[in-house]
Amino acid sequence: MPILMRYLPFMLSMLYFLMNAVPASAAPGWSAAASLQEARYGHTATLLHNGKVLVAGGAASAELYDPAANTWAAAGELATIRVWHTATLLPNGKVLVAGGYNGSHLASAELYDSMSSTWTAAGALATGRTGHTATLLPNGKVLVAGGSGIASAELYDPATNTWTAAGALATGRRYHTATLLPNGRVLVAGGWSDSDGNLASTELYDPATNAWAAAVALSTARLWHTATLLPNGEVLVAGGAQDTMTWSPPLYNPLASAELFFDMPPVIEFYNTHLDHYFITADANEAAGIDNGDAGPGWIRTGNSFNSGGNTSVCRFYGSQSPGPNSHFYTADPGECAYLKQLQASTPATEKRWNFESLDFVSTPPSNGACPSGTVPVYRAYNDGFSSGIDSNHRITSSTAAIQEVVSRGWVNEGVVMCAPD
Repeated sequence: MPILMRYLPFMLSMLYFLMNAVPASAAPGWSAAASLQEARYGHTATLLHNGKVLVAGGAASAELYDPAANTWAAAGELATIRVWHTATLLPNGKVLVAGGYNGSHLASAELYDSMSSTWTAAGALATGRTGHTATLLPNGKVLVAGGSGIASAELYDPATNTWTAAGALATGRRYHTATLLPNGRVLVAGGWSDSDGNLASTELYDPATNAWAAAVALSTARLWHTATLLPNGEVLVAGGAQDTMTWSPPLYNPLASAELFFDMPPVIEFYNTHLDHYFITADANEAAGIDNGDAGPGWIRTGNSFNSGGNTSVCRFYGSQSPGPNSHFYTADPGECAYLKQLQASTPATEKRWNFESLDFVSTPPSNGACPSGTVPVYRAYNDGFSSGIDSNHRITSSTAAIQEVVSRGWVNEGVVMCAPD
């Protein structure tokens, strides 16, 4: 299921709650909210599934804000005072608080249970860290990266309450940002390095390989900035500072500039001259492997490609060499993806079926066969392999000429199935 669709029911329920929690007579603008029970800084604020807000740290205590009553209530005591930590809402409703500072960089982590309003110890990080980031991944794990100027990263698994190594960044950094992209990768941008100072460098974490790779650098080095994922898949990086990291008093140069990052690789088409099969991939490493013969003989690039990018993850399926089909299938239709997953679950592996592999890239589904402005239609043709008794194969391309060529050979034109950025 696409990432956004997975959380859509929760997002809609939160929107309904917030709309009804604010009196209809409330005037636009700012109004006073109830004061915290304890003054604090360097804390975190996390929206819970029940609509309340958990404020933790900046002290050893935690508090819950109820927007319906405009009141604060005690939410238990953390095991230790901590500031500049992270707090991540897990799919099970618990909140993971990790790292921070209390005179030393903390490796400890704690879990808040909103059902019982209690705190329990979580598995400890391998390395204490402050000024790090924590990102909830689509698989439910939490990626903690950098902090305290270190380059290491770790993955927290709620199922086992343990941490494992998640590769190493090329540059140790703190006060950076980390943004989950629609393709499942995580963009880490900017920050501060003890050796290099203000950073313009960015890096990408790929959960599929548990590895980091360099990305395009920011035009302006910055730390303490913000990074926001936009609906079109771009990341808006705004503000921040260029700091001397001199703390008495702190000297810094605030920034007004902003910039956009776009990590949507092209979708490359291949053709197998032996099988009369087509294949597409947005993974540059996979494409390079095919070029090197890793996928077997006969594969060549057709020269056709289209841009990835949009609001929906594309599901990738594969049959099998035996019993088949020895081919891949792609869909940006959430309903079609869910149906094929259900069919996979109910069909024995000894029979032909499509097996879900991954969310391969992102695109925009058409509306009644039409694409929105700023996009181009991507078509799909089917070789009618099921009726012909051969392996099913589909050609997915933005080239109308390419579709017409295979249709002239008996393939079935299935119309517009995706809308790619122009």
